[in-house]
Amino acid sequence: MRLVKRRRTTYAPPVLTCEECGDVASGNAALWIALVVAEDERVAAYCPHCAEAIFHFFSRRVSRRRKLAD
Repeated sequence: MRLVKRRRTTYAPPVLTCEECGDVASGNAALWIALVVAEDERVAAYCPHCAEAIFHFFSRRVSRRRKLAD
């Protein structure tokens, strides 16, 4: 029986780049938003600043929490 030396493969996670401003996510990208663009069959990522400016994403979440708390 011959021993076969296996190649070690490394996995590099994809880099998130904001569609609007071109900013690159570093470390934890927990507040980034990813949307599926149906026409192009791709995923578009947005940094928290652009997500708020374009979609008012975070302000809607806060106002909804306030309504639920009342």
